Amino acid sequence: MAAYLTPSEAQALLAEHDIDASPTIGSLENASRQLDNMGPFIGERLNYLQPRAFPRTINVAGDTPLEVPKPVLMWVALQSYRVVRNEEPSLTSISIPQIGSKSYATPRRSMAASLQTGMLRPYIQRTGQLASTRRRFYYGGPLNNVPYV
Repeated sequence: MAAYLTPSEAQALLAEHDIDASPTIGSLENASRQLDNMGPFIGERLNYLQPRAFPRTINVAGDTPLEVPKPVLMWVALQSYRVVRNEEPSLTSISIPQIGSKSYATPRRSMAASLQTGMLRPYIQRTGQLASTRRRFYYGGPLNNVPYV
């Protein structure tokens, strides 16, 4: 399955944040797969046959309709960079019964991880939020037990 970005597109996005990197196709596909598994996202897939989670039927302010939002593309590029650089969180403590536990210094967050923080927040469906605009309107009130349209 194709990634959200090509290596040259990801390299251009990373250069906007002064990150000099050359992501591989494999790392971009891995990052794209990780993003798709992070849902549920607001709205629905634009086309039910599309293999990736984006583009969606609902756009956040500033997004171009019918296109994958730039924050999503940037998240994929940064995640790919983190995978290539092996910047996953390291072990901070370990506990073994009857032996005890050992704590280690908390690792510092990388620049890529700091940039990613909150980038996808507008696209993640919150608990209790409706997934689709089609189900947003209902007849009657919540006490009438009328199903969603």
